[in-house]
Amino acid sequence: MTKTNYTSSGSFGGFWRWLKALALTLVVALLSFTADAQNVLVTATAGTTSGSYATVSAAFTAINAGTHQGAITLKVVANTTEPAAPTALLKSGAPSSYTSVLITPFGGNFTIGGAATPTANRAIIELNGADNVTIDGDDPTVAGTRNLTIGFSTTAATIAACIRVSSNSTLGTDGANNNTIKNCIITGNRVSGGTTVTYGINMSNYSTTSLATGGYSSLNNRFENNLITRCYHGIWAVGVSATYPNTGLQIINNV
Repeated sequence: MTKTNYTSSGSFGGFWRWLKALALTLVVALLSFTADAQNVLVTATAGTTSGSYATVSAAFTAINAGTHQGAITLKVVANTTEPAAPTALLKSGAPSSYTSVLITPFGGNFTIGGAATPTANRAIIELNGADNVTIDGDDPTVAGTRNLTIGFSTTAATIAACIRVSSNSTLGTDGANNNTIKNCIITGNRVSGGTTVTYGINMSNYSTTSLATGGYSSLNNRFENNLITRCYHGIWAVGVSATYPNTGLQIINNV
């Protein structure tokens, strides 16, 4: 009987090296995917009670679909790069079902970043008739009160906003109500000295072709203690209807 010895040389050794390289590639890819998918951690009191997403936009898609329900918290635990045309959070109503949404950093200073090439007349975060949403940039476990940046790294000459809080009807039936944006660093995409109209916080009526449409019956919103830079308009809040006015707006201690 002839005994065969397999060593690291020869065809078997080459196959073994290929197999190890393939396994390493798969591990690296899996780790990369896992890291990307865990930028935003979601907890909820109903529906699917936990989940992780690469972006806030992806988390909004799940909330709109009714995946996460009740009181929902989005913890930003790593920097995100949001899509140029993000998913807007809609009001609670079938299939979505939430009572409140909190977006906050957790465990560090993080950025919800806009796309390198923004889509005109869109925002990084869009609340489209959504109610009871709080974006609070203060992480109590980290020094300072503004631990969350929502902004662009680019200075592309594109009409865009960092955050849009918009009604979604001209009939006063779908205002964005009881939303709070506080303790955030908001950085626009304005070119220094440029005349392109950009916005830090934009309060309007939803449109994908204009950020300058006035809002209808968006009630009791609060913008407080934000640091806003590199924007043509730091905070822009306009209503157009005497029948369906925006009321209860508070703009407090922003820089």
